[in-house]
Amino acid sequence: MAKKTKKKGGEKLDFSTMDDLKYNPFAALGTQFGVSATQPETKQNPSPSQEAAPTERDAQATLLVRLEKRAKGKTVTCIYHLSQGHQDFLKQLKARLGTGGTVQDATVELRGDFREKVGNFFREKGYKVRQGN
Repeated sequence: MAKKTKKKGGEKLDFSTMDDLKYNPFAALGTQFGVSATQPETKQNPSPSQEAAPTERDAQATLLVRLEKRAKGKTVTCIYHLSQGHQDFLKQLKARLGTGGTVQDATVELRGDFREKVGNFFREKGYKVRQGN
């Protein structure tokens, strides 16, 4: 149990004397469902070099980077034929280019004309890129 210490300005709790939890009242319940009572496994984040490596299928496919116009004449850079990692790539591109964007129907859309920069970005990652219009 935590000790209460009185200091100027009010009571404070001191947790430094508490040991780790020694009794788990839910351990028996966990064994019924096949869950171990040990520490939960932590999910490891991949390193940046492993993060967006193209698979063999992606390396064969060619990404299409096009400029399209939306309502009210707004220009949008669209990236087609990307099989996975849409959100990861979108996040990286938005940070690198300083623009907004979204994923719609497996297509990454970035606000503005960034065809050259997006093409160079994906070539650095090992993708084949074709630029339309």
